Amino acid sequence: MVRAGMAIAVMAFGLQGCAGAVVYGESRKVSREILSPVVAAEQPGVETEAATTCILKGMTVGEVLSLPNSSDGNQPEVLRGLVRDVGARPGVGECLAAAPKVAG
Repeated sequence: MVRAGMAIAVMAFGLQGCAGAVVYGESRKVSREILSPVVAAEQPGVETEAATTCILKGMTVGEVLSLPNSSDGNQPEVLRGLVRDVGARPGVGECLAAAPKVAG
């Protein structure tokens, strides 16, 4: 599975123009779907969509491209670790702090 993610990353970087952008855009969309429930659980006081956007902005291109194709997408503990790790990266904590809050 990791090989598939790496192959997609290589393809995305190797493709010219909008084809690479399409691959990245689709990977980002699927990554958002995979991460949203985890982000909601890890950041209960923050609007899920905004918090997920912060996490996605903090992820590397390789992480975004590989997540939809890896077995990690089916392992909640791995996803929680990824969300926590990315949330601790420079700028991401500030983004989460500035994100809209939810009543709770």
